[in-house]
Amino acid sequence: MTIFARSKGDLATMLSVATGVSFVEADLIYGTPRTTTSEEVTKYNRNTVIALTVVPGSSKAKGTAVVYYDRTDLAPLVDFNLRGTLIDQGVAFGTWLSQLINLINVKFEATELVPHDSVSVDGSTGLQLEAKPDSIGWIGNAMVKIGGYPDISTVFNSDKLLGF
Repeated sequence: MTIFARSKGDLATMLSVATGVSFVEADLIYGTPRTTTSEEVTKYNRNTVIALTVVPGSSKAKGTAVVYYDRTDLAPLVDFNLRGTLIDQGVAFGTWLSQLINLINVKFEATELVPHDSVSVDGSTGLQLEAKPDSIGWIGNAMVKIGGYPDISTVFNSDKLLGF
């Protein structure tokens, strides 16, 4: 979810595939997503439920549907290797978010994330990504570390370079 387009656009595309009707983001009114209950997870195997309503007067469809889908967890983003990236500590959320989007090409929307300025984390700059509870595309949080230099002392298991 939310890899190729905006979260709402991705959800409209998923609905299009499921129904055979070509929906775009503007064709739908989006309810507030919520985390599924344990019973819903057992039944649908998805982490989110949302009500989608076709805009009044649409020539494509009518009505409302409750849709189960998976929001993308932010946690795996801690594994991104962004060494050599230049973002200082204390940079405002709106500034570093656009830089991060350009670096990793993931279509984050500021409206779906809790704003945090960049911070210092173990000698690197940390970017706190935290999904708002009503985010359509994301759940969870991640501290993405960027910049800084690797600690060469952690690279080797001994002081002998074998093979040279």
